[in-house]
Amino acid sequence: EAVDSSGRSVEMLTKAMENGTLSHMNLSLAEAVSVRADALAKLGQPAPRHVAVFMQGDVSEVLVRPYLQSQVHPVIVPPRGEFAGIDVAATNAMVSKLLSSDRSSESTALLTVRMTPGNYAPAAIYAAAAVTFQMGNAEEAVSWLHVARLRATSDAMKCTDSSATGAVGVLDRYFGEPILEFAALDAERHAATVRSVVEWDRRQARHYDPRWIALHSQAALGGTTVPFAPADKWFEIDERCRTEYLE
Repeated sequence: EAVDSSGRSVEMLTKAMENGTLSHMNLSLAEAVSVRADALAKLGQPAPRHVAVFMQGDVSEVLVRPYLQSQVHPVIVPPRGEFAGIDVAATNAMVSKLLSSDRSSESTALLTVRMTPGNYAPAAIYAAAAVTFQMGNAEEAVSWLHVARLRATSDAMKCTDSSATGAVGVLDRYFGEPILEFAALDAERHAATVRSVVEWDRRQARHYDPRWIALHSQAALGGTTVPFAPADKWFEIDERCRTEYLE
C-alpha cells in the first residue's frame, strides 16, 4: 500500500483533508507533506516527492505557493459552504500587484492601499508596509505594519477557531521582521507610533471581510460553517483588541 513518510495511507491523508483533521500547521507554515512517489503514481499523478496542501484563497496559498511550485505538488483545497462566500479576491489581487516585479503596477497598488486601506484585508496592508520599507520610508512602514498587525489580530480574535491565529504569524514572518527590527532601535518612538496607530484605527471604517482569517483555520479543511463571532460583536472585539495592543 502506498504510504507517506509517517506511515499513513494516502486514503487516510485524503480523509483527513476532507473531515478537517489534517494539522493546520502544514498550511500555516506551508510545510510539504512527504509522500512516496509510488503513492502519487498510484493515483495517476506524476508529481514530485513532496505534496504541499493549501486552502484556496488563504494567505499561505497566495504568499508561499508560488515559491514552492517547482519543488512540490500543490494540492489546493477549495472552500466549501460558508467559507466559499468569504471575499478575498480584491485583497489577494492587491497583494500580487504589490509583490510584482512591475514597478508601475507596484506603485499604483501602493497608492491605492494608502488611500483606501479600509477596502483591503490586512495582508494587503502588510505587503504595502513591506514595499514602503524597501523604498526607504522606514517610519511610515512601521505605522502601516502596525495597522496591519492590529487588524489581523482583531480579526483573529473574532474567529472562534484559535488555529486561525497562525495567519498573523505567517504575515509577520513574511513581511514584518525587518520592519520590527528597525522599530526596535528606538523603543520610545516605536511606542508612540503604536499609540498613534491605535487612535487612527479607531476612527477608520473597515470595509473588507474580516472572515478572511477563517480560511487559515482548522475548520476550513472540509468544514462548511465559518467559526466566527456574530457581526454585532465585531466592534466590541475591535475595541478590546486596541486596548490589549497597547499593553
